[in-house]
Amino acid sequence: MGTVLSGQEYDLVTGIAMCLVGTTISNFGLNIQKYSFMLQERQPEHDRKPYNTQWRWWLGLFGVAVGSIADFAALTYAAQSVIAPVGAFTLVANIFFAHYWLRERLGRNDLIGTMLICIGAIMVTVFGSHSSTSHTLDELLALYYRWDMLVYACAVCAVLIGLFTALVRSEDALRVHGNLSDEYKTFRKIHPLAYSGLAGVWGAQSVMFAKSTGELIKQTAHGLNQFDKVPSYIILACLAGTITMQVTHAKRICFPWA
Repeated sequence: MGTVLSGQEYDLVTGIAMCLVGTTISNFGLNIQKYSFMLQERQPEHDRKPYNTQWRWWLGLFGVAVGSIADFAALTYAAQSVIAPVGAFTLVANIFFAHYWLRERLGRNDLIGTMLICIGAIMVTVFGSHSSTSHTLDELLALYYRWDMLVYACAVCAVLIGLFTALVRSEDALRVHGNLSDEYKTFRKIHPLAYSGLAGVWGAQSVMFAKSTGELIKQTAHGLNQFDKVPSYIILACLAGTITMQVTHAKRICFPWA
């Protein structure tokens, strides 16, 4: 007879499976958007269309949205400490899509870096805490109000300010001097890095707010209404805002001058 999973083990496996599917679909959506930008780059400049008029871009956005929903659902089944590192599988998916579909060249450093990140993610997933606790709104607020959370928030703000400053300087150089200018050459690598950094930081915060929202929904489903107070809707607004900022910056990573 096969081994029967306990309730907690079943939730863990379900959460990991949802996360793997979600990250793959989301990354596929991002690569569709990149493919759309690549097609536009091949067109004469006067024939290029804005990204929001490209059907492939909207298809990619749909994939990102579906993947995000799957990630959100995964957080209701498994601990955030497990789901977050499992999300690193998106790197493996990206290597597959970028190399075999978009025909991008993969270097040794790309493969080594991806392998090291995946090893780290696997170690955290295997040896980290697998317990998923449930919290009410009051308990979540108590966690948000801790002093170490304040330190974390200040650190995140500092990183965002630094990345945004680099982005503004890059945008100014691009707008004033053009894509092929020597002045912009200094920022050519910094520009997409600023976009990817901002997308990553906002995405990390969206995971935190998604987990909090999942906790509120779970408690409400069990008969304890958590949406009768204003802070619940502030958390929802933060979730929507961080996801919006993540997608806004992620869509410009491939071609920041598009």
